[in-house]
Amino acid sequence: MYSSAFIFLIFFVFYKPVLSQTENDTLDFLNQDTLVPVQRSGIFNFVFSRSYIINADFRKDVPIVPSECGTSSIGLSFNRVINPKIGLHFQPVFKTLRLSFKNDKNRSFPNDPDTLLDVQKYRIYYVASDVGFRYNIIKDEKNRPVTFFELGMSLGINIGNSEKKMRFLKDEKIKIKSSDIRDIQRIYTGSYAKLNYRWLGLYFNYRFSSIFMKNALYRFDLYDFRPYPQFPHFEVGFCLVL
Repeated sequence: MYSSAFIFLIFFVFYKPVLSQTENDTLDFLNQDTLVPVQRSGIFNFVFSRSYIINADFRKDVPIVPSECGTSSIGLSFNRVINPKIGLHFQPVFKTLRLSFKNDKNRSFPNDPDTLLDVQKYRIYYVASDVGFRYNIIKDEKNRPVTFFELGMSLGINIGNSEKKMRFLKDEKIKIKSSDIRDIQRIYTGSYAKLNYRWLGLYFNYRFSSIFMKNALYRFDLYDFRPYPQFPHFEVGFCLVL
């Protein structure tokens, strides 16, 4: 009996520190951001955003597909700390403006003689620079941004475009591709805002410039030339900061 008690005492004295250390390691592991990652504390970040046009039914004769119209951008951001709360953000980006049009008997733009088309898609490409100020609302114990708000401007230039026409048949899908969208505005200007929690956030985009040249006309009929439609400028979506 005494030998059993002595063995238990020795086990308790020597095992307790090991048990305590194991508990501490477990708590430290649970306190780490293993389930929800935070933004990296480095100077550079990978950024992706996707936003969608608001007020998609702005014109009945321009029947766009709301879920496929808007802007996506991808780039690498550089963040310069001004003080513990405020930083300067610079990001070269590649932007793609997407416009998709349904076939409709009342459609006036795009005017295409092929009335059998099911979908017609425009893709307009830009290289741009985003410059803004970032306000760090909350940081963690390692001084990494957890919640931040960013507001900035965007300036870019058009580098190309593509057009895709599709017709869906019973057993196949016919595609016709080209890169001859005319009268595109050469310069892109806009503003943006982000509200991020850790790596995911809301993204707001407002385009100052028009997609097509303001004074340009497109051919609607043989002798009928019309001004290009002014598409909605405001977009809302999401962004990833990794």
